[in-house]
Amino acid sequence: MRVGRGVLGVAAGLIMAALATVGYTLPPPFDPSPLTVDPAFRTLPPQPAHELRPVSATAPVSVREVTVPARGTTLEATIRAPLTPGRHPALVFVQGAGPGVRNEFDAQAEWLARAGVVTLVYDKRTVGYDFRHRDFGLLADDALRMLAQLRGRADVDPARTGLWGVSEGSWVVPIAASRSADVGFAVLVSAPNVSPVRQVSWALGEQLDRLHAPSGVRELLIRAMSAVDMNFLRHDGVPALRGTRQPVLALYGTRDPSIPFVESSQTLTRALAEGGNSAYTIRYLEGADHGMRVHGGPFAPGYLETLANWVRGLPGTADPAAPPLRFTALPAHRRRHPGPALRGQ
Repeated sequence: MRVGRGVLGVAAGLIMAALATVGYTLPPPFDPSPLTVDPAFRTLPPQPAHELRPVSATAPVSVREVTVPARGTTLEATIRAPLTPGRHPALVFVQGAGPGVRNEFDAQAEWLARAGVVTLVYDKRTVGYDFRHRDFGLLADDALRMLAQLRGRADVDPARTGLWGVSEGSWVVPIAASRSADVGFAVLVSAPNVSPVRQVSWALGEQLDRLHAPSGVRELLIRAMSAVDMNFLRHDGVPALRGTRQPVLALYGTRDPSIPFVESSQTLTRALAEGGNSAYTIRYLEGADHGMRVHGGPFAPGYLETLANWVRGLPGTADPAAPPLRFTALPAHRRRHPGPALRGQ
């Protein structure tokens, strides 16, 4: 049966109106009031040139497949190492939400290895992890087991072995870092730092605003999110951030609709300060999306260079004697607009 676009449009409009009406009748949502833009985000200095200097990623590399025992399962991993003499910094990639197959990180793991950083990518566990139930502490234990694989290598500098976590992985990495001094540094990519339900509510509101949905629809769906019974949605990542004593590099994309990065940055800096850690750097990469790519394609300009230069330059690149608020300039349109794009919900 064929239905004309006009009929579908009318039907969609009626559904939206009905949802809007229902939305206004439900109890208050889990939807904190909008944040004003912090003055620090209005006067951000440009990123230092040394962080963006060209990186030669041409070294030959070795590739080794390993099987790592974990709690209740075993995990497959791939280690890439530069075939250059000496000890190198090393990095474990910790996945975001979902199945987390290791080849998701192959491109940047290969590039970093050719730039002089030993890398490990691994398949995320399926035992004890699913859509409704996930234990970030268990995932942190997996990450530490992977880190131990690198620290035992003769070509790795154990003082410069760290964890890289994206999105959900950025709730996992601070737990691992707060548990073990073996974590030499932490890289947090697109890190919400707020609770999962708060982050999802913000992302949902952002998308509905972009679709110009009636505010009642937005209220209804965010209330529905608040009622979802998933054990991990109320996870509070702040205690682990307070316990993170290692150098931290946090990277955000200015085209990421999933993260309230103003509030995320504020939460991060506040928690680290409360824990006495001033060795952190925060960068906002122009045009980058949630995965540090441009529209899901190539990596955003400066991302790989920033990552490699920071990791290879440790401990100097995390000198706590430097000013603690190390931000890259935010594009003017994101600084001026206090609406949905900078709303902290």
